[in-house]
Amino acid sequence: MACWLGGNIMRGGGFGFFGNLIVGMAGAFLGGFLLNALGIDPRTYFETQVRRRFLPMNNKAVQKDPTTQRESFTELLGQIANSSGAVIHDEIDLVIQGIREKMTAVRSGILTVAIGAVISFAAFMSFCAALIIELTSYMTPVLATLVAGAALALIGVVIVFIGYMLLKRSIRKT
Repeated sequence: MACWLGGNIMRGGGFGFFGNLIVGMAGAFLGGFLLNALGIDPRTYFETQVRRRFLPMNNKAVQKDPTTQRESFTELLGQIANSSGAVIHDEIDLVIQGIREKMTAVRSGILTVAIGAVISFAAFMSFCAALIIELTSYMTPVLATLVAGAALALIGVVIVFIGYMLLKRSIRKT
């Protein structure tokens, strides 16, 4: 991360993986050299800054001897890892809950569409029966049923053909 950031600062874009790695290593070496030249131990300085910024209630631990500080720094990293794990776990739970809510909404929508389709089909069948009953006043019931069925079949074939042409045209465009 520091390598990539260093590459972006130096050039405004980055130098690729290996270039960023070299810039980052050079920056770390130069920073460590400068801190040592100023009489500051980079390891203790970093630990102190992390404690001040992220653990303000635990300022007493900063004044321990260096061997204890290194152990407590390890504990600090362990706490950060545990906290990061908890955050990731919570984010995963949040995503799962969002998926469950969306699936519930989808199930509800599908059920509503299915119920509407069944009711519409029943209404369509009623209209077909009414058409056949009306046609029986002009022709025999068998002939009225055949005429109504043929007319509906013709309408269905025309709709399928139009849909096929639209699909074929959309496939040619892509």
